[in-house]
Amino acid sequence: MLSSKNSTTEKDSVSLTFDGDGAVSFVYEDAERVMGVDIRRLIKMWALTTKRVSHVEPYVADGTEVGWIADMEPVGGPRLGPYSLRSDALTGERAWLRAKKGI
Repeated sequence: MLSSKNSTTEKDSVSLTFDGDGAVSFVYEDAERVMGVDIRRLIKMWALTTKRVSHVEPYVADGTEVGWIADMEPVGGPRLGPYSLRSDALTGERAWLRAKKGI
């Protein structure tokens, strides 16, 4: 885990997970905030690729948008929510990724 301070709270840390093939997984926004760099620039410099691991999208019931869900299907996970606020869905998404995928 990289940290921008001496503490390791979720607000000031980013988890990097390495798989057996050397691929690194992390939450893009967390890395930008903690490392203070433009991740897009690093991706271009190192010829890296990014991969979407989830989708936070509006939740519609009976034809009416009633909240937000975090769809974790791209990484074999469930649909989380519905949440009242998009920010809550993003928080749920990150919590699930940390708990289930270590990132």
